[in-house]
Amino acid sequence: YRLKGFNYKYVGDTVNAVSSFQTAIEQDANDYDSYLQLGLLYSTAGNELAEDYYNNALKVRPSSVEALYAKGLFLQTMGRSKDAIRTYDQIIGITGEYFDAWYNKGYVYMVQLEQYDSAAYNFTQAINVGPEGYVAAYYNRGLAYETAGALREAEADYRMALKFNPQYDLAARGLSRVLGEE
Repeated sequence: YRLKGFNYKYVGDTVNAVSSFQTAIEQDANDYDSYLQLGLLYSTAGNELAEDYYNNALKVRPSSVEALYAKGLFLQTMGRSKDAIRTYDQIIGITGEYFDAWYNKGYVYMVQLEQYDSAAYNFTQAINVGPEGYVAAYYNRGLAYETAGALREAEADYRMALKFNPQYDLAARGLSRVLGEE
């Protein structure tokens, strides 16, 4: 049933995919993959049931970074900022090297909570553990600094983003703003 669910999902038949994954769970209450897939399908639809499926996947595999990240992203998308941050913190507790958790925490702090110092801190952590030239993290840390009024720091981050990607238009516009050229 799980394989049928994947096949239906692959061809875009969400209704039969959900049905197959649910049948798989009825057959095996510890079917992590089916719980995760149901979470993803319900998450895509913006349905709160996604959280229940993610939680069930986590009962089967409590340290699953994959399920935690999917849950955190769902909570973030649903505007449940504090819950998303707690979920990302769980990931960081398992592996502090998971740069997407740091980045998403920074994003939540900046966009949803307007806490720019916390945002900058988390973007810094993402830069420290992420791939070299993590342009989006440099740009967003620059934006957090700019919004907080730390224009020198913002300028440095926009310049770093442009160093790694000279075509990064958002960083170029940010740099123009902090230099007063816009």
